[in-house]
Parts: sequence; structure tokens; C-alpha cells
Amino acid sequence: LLLSESKKYALPVMSTYLDILHADCLKNDPAAIPSAAEGIAITRALRAPILMLVFFGKCALETSQEMDAVVGPLKEISREAEKAGVILGFENTIKAEDDLRILDQVKSKALQVWYDIGNATNLYNQDPSQEIRHLGRDRICCLHFKDKGFLGEGKVDAKSALSALDAIAYNGYIVLETTAPTKNIEADLAKNLAYLNSLTR
Repeated sequence: LLLSESKKYALPVMSTYLDILHADCLKNDPAAIPSAAEGIAITRALRAPILMLVFFGKCALETSQEMDAVVGPLKEISREAEKAGVILGFENTIKAEDDLRILDQVKSKALQVWYDIGNATNLYNQDPSQEIRHLGRDRICCLHFKDKGFLGEGKVDAKSALSALDAIAYNGYIVLETTAPTKNIEADLAKNLAYLNSLTR
């Protein structure tokens, strides 16, 4: 049904997401590995290019030891992702330099960063434009754009982030992970999209 609806509306399924990884943490729970493997199979069946892996809440990578602990599981599921032709989108709350250290240890083109400019700005006080340049085009599979409230009204500098994406010749997806301050989802989404479009003119 999902594939037929995708074709009907010419709206591709660009990614999948595993909510179970908020409960079963790849950093310390063996049960997370088969869940991720199942997610890879589902992603391939839906012909989506990316499976988003989330590292938030109790599953966040908060210490160097936890970052090291996740390398082994990521190596294991990256091998499965490579076979399936699926990219693993590594979304987290760590700095770009730590992302790169993990990616360099895993050594798989299937593992890339799903970068969130709102998290970088508001959660761990990094400049998204600098981090995007540091990661580079080949290490970023997708991005979340968001802020506290509407884009352009908070601390997030979406314009400089877009300039950095142009600088690295990024040509992938940007996903609006925005809230609806007025409770009118369609209108608020349209407002955020109009703001982004105004930055590219």
C-alpha cells in the first residue's frame, strides 16, 4: 500500500525510522542489532535509500566510552546495509569530530551522518555551517532543519547552513522536522518552507 501510494502521488519514500532504538540501545543492548537488521530489510523492501538510526535519550552517546562501544554494533549492521544497498543515517547529539572518529573506525560507506542543524545549535552549541564543512558531502546522507518555533525566528542560522551545503556540493535530502506553533500543521509547514525558499533566491 505504501509503495502504491508513493507512486500515485509521485512522492518517494526517502527514509525509514526505527522507534525501537529509543528503547533498545545499540551502544549496550544486543537486542538492538537484530532490530536494526530487520529495519534494513524493511527499508530495502520499501525502496527507500536511508534507514535512520537514532541515538537520543537513554540511548544518547554521552561519553567517549559509549562512542567506542557503538563501533562494533555499527560495523555489524553496516555490513548488512552494504549488502542491501541501504545507507544508515547516524543521527545523534555529538560533535562532528566525534561523528568522524566513529565513521573512520567503522569504515563503511553505508554509515553516514544524518545531520540536524537544530540539535547542533540548541543542544550542543555548535555552528552547523562549520560542522557541515567538516563532515563533507560524502559523510552526510540527509539533514533535519528545525529550530525552536519557526525557522528564521530562533538561534538556528539556516542561511549559513545552506551556504555550507552549497560549498560541499551536497545534493541529497533536507527534511523539515519543524513544530506547528499555531497548531495548523499545513500552514506552519508552508511558512517554514517559504522561509527556506526565500534564502535560495
